[in-house]
Parts: sequence; C-alpha cells; structure tokens
Amino acid sequence: MRVSDAEKYYREHSIELGWGAEVARLDPERVELLNRYLVGPRVLDVACASGIYTDYLSSRGYDAWGIDLVDDFIQKAKETRKGNFLQGEADRLPCADGEFDTVLLFDILEHGDDVAILKEAKRVASKRILVNVPRKVDTELQRTGIVFSHYIDKSHIREYTEESIRSLGRECALDMIHLQGSSHFNPLDVYKAIFSGNTFLKRVIKVILMMFLRCRYYPTGFFAVFDR
Repeated sequence: MRVSDAEKYYREHSIELGWGAEVARLDPERVELLNRYLVGPRVLDVACASGIYTDYLSSRGYDAWGIDLVDDFIQKAKETRKGNFLQGEADRLPCADGEFDTVLLFDILEHGDDVAILKEAKRVASKRILVNVPRKVDTELQRTGIVFSHYIDKSHIREYTEESIRSLGRECALDMIHLQGSSHFNPLDVYKAIFSGNTFLKRVIKVILMMFLRCRYYPTGFFAVFDR
C-alpha cells in the first residue's frame, strides 16, 4: 500500500478500527506493561494515531513524543492531547540517532516493512523498544470461525507467531528480554454475544456459563521488550 493510499485508509477507518480520537481508549493491560517496562524520561510513540498513549505518558511526567503518518491525526492530537507531536513515516523517523530512551511500536510493524521499521526504531532508541503485534489465530480457533479483531483491518500485511517475532528481533540484532501474549479475549464472550437481551441478562448468562465451562483467555497479540 502506497503512503498516500495508507494515509487515506487510516483516516477513513479511524473510528471503525479504534484509532480515532472519538473512540480511542487506554488499554489497561498496555498501561500496566508500559509502567513495568518503560525506561528513561524521553519516549517516542511511533504511529501514535490519536495520541492517547503520548498523552498518558506526558501526564505522568515523561518527555513524550508521538509521530504518525496521518497529518489529520497529528493536528487533532496537538489540539486535544498533552505531549509533542510530529508527522512522519515509521521507517523514516525525523529524529536523531539515540534521541529517545524508549520507543513504542504499538500496532505498526504489521502495516509495513517490519525489519525497516524496527531498525529505524533501534536507530533512535538509546535503550529499549516496546512492541505489540497481532498474533496469528490458533488452528483450534480457526476451525470455529472465530476471527481476531485485527483481521478486520485490511491494511495488515502479516500476523506473528512467537518464533517470527523472535526471528525479527534477531534480524535486527536486538536483545529480547521479555515476550508474552497480549490483548486477551475470553471465549465466553462469544457465547454470551449469541444471546439477545439487556446487559444484566447477558451477565447472568456469562456467570452460568462460567460455572459449567472451563475456558482460558486467548491472547490476540504479542508484547515484546527489546534492548539494544
């Protein structure tokens, strides 16, 4: 997808896919991981979209910067979010070598040349890179017809396995210090969604199902921590 086409796609689907300022919300799991693995005072959020994580980090005292391909996102973020915002491409960051302590690559590697993007993040990061990517659906779930939400995004080029994200880190000569599943969903929510009715009724149905079914949470992504 060319840059102009990608920018148009991201802009037109910002609400549907959760990027837009009107719908973007902090993910509690990601916030907890940020608080645990972030190092240094200067942070760059690549593909920041609405700037919600840049805003969060800025409010906590970090020197936080967000960058995104879509200029409309950047202009809106400058008006509504805390932090500093720049327009630019993930594989050609307008930043100096080692300018930031930590670089965030949340939901971006799957959109382009992941090797080039990760190497560029390595160039501008002096210490650490935090990555979140979509996980390939398990064979057992594929048979059920369940689709992870990231499959709806037509701008994705790939999904990742544990081995492929490790291999990507090795190709970029980075030291992976942590890897875990992320963005979990509960299969019981699939059963619950089948039933119509008010919210209270759905909660009752979920409780009943939990009494009789043993279901594990499925990660729909991977969260990785790379050090230089």
